Amino acid sequence: MNTIYDISPELSNPKADDNAKRLMKYLADTFGKKVIAGWTSDPPTVYEFQAVKKITGREPAVIGMDFGGAPGGEDLDSVERVIRYAIDWDKKGGIVTFQIHWKDPRDHRNFYNEGVEFDLVQALDDPGCGDHDALIKDIDTIAECLGRLRDAGVPVIWRPLHEAEGRWFWWGNKGPEPYKKLWRLMYDRMTNYHSLTNLIWSWNAPHKDWFPGGDVIDLASADMYIGAHTHGSYLPSFSNLADILNLYNVKKYIYTAEVDSVPDIEAMQRDNAMWGMFLPWTGGTAYQVKEGTWRDPVLDENGTPRYSEEINSSDTVKKLFSDERVITLDRLPNLKTYS
Repeated sequence: MNTIYDISPELSNPKADDNAKRLMKYLADTFGKKVIAGWTSDPPTVYEFQAVKKITGREPAVIGMDFGGAPGGEDLDSVERVIRYAIDWDKKGGIVTFQIHWKDPRDHRNFYNEGVEFDLVQALDDPGCGDHDALIKDIDTIAECLGRLRDAGVPVIWRPLHEAEGRWFWWGNKGPEPYKKLWRLMYDRMTNYHSLTNLIWSWNAPHKDWFPGGDVIDLASADMYIGAHTHGSYLPSFSNLADILNLYNVKKYIYTAEVDSVPDIEAMQRDNAMWGMFLPWTGGTAYQVKEGTWRDPVLDENGTPRYSEEINSSDTVKKLFSDERVITLDRLPNLKTYS
């Protein structure tokens, strides 16, 4: 009997390269059986990964990275760092994911709605306007970054336009229809114009009205912040994604792209909510959030990252990473030769 976990490894892009196909095949093969451990991090320090390895002896299998606010010029150094680290992580055998906190195309001032004068509706509806030109220019710049990873043989789980349904970012502030139109424009531009054959497209706006179409996504993801030391299966969010996919008669790999508290493997299996992978967000691991600051690294007297108990206790993470159902970096197969 078919279940939510019986998914096809076929990618939306029929011209996807072999590395992307192998990664998607592995995701499909493990979905519902294993859970892949990831973590977001901030190269080149990667404090989170060092701190997690220090307490567990293992590294996450997936690194979640961000192009920052690119293509604003002030972020180019940061972009260069994450591209280099992504290539190194792929050579190490790991899985790479990317998103972008895309600053508005008109003046690259902000990715939140505040102060953004860029008009997404006009940019999409009037190809002759300046906002449309700025939109395309930004997509092309982002595509150049992803193209460097393609040329280096790095498959990328690509999560653009994230959390649009929350409407706090400019790409969601005009509602679902312009968002879906923007998604399909970006997909077409990157897939057909820039020939980005290395992308696995992750949809991250988990609401039925914001679904852009099963033909332009490969994965479905949700972000969940429910509070420190609150571990469970996150069944309501899993069921919501499953219901949306069922509504549109598609089956896709489901995972949580951002969490604060790590999920509980026993609860996931008990509730039949086996997220394909999870990625705790940067901070609260090797960082502590303090009043008046975003985050401060937690280092010992030797400058070595010290694990912070602020969000997830070390005992919880050690237990999770030691479970055979959880795939860490050392438990990944060679994804360059995966059948």
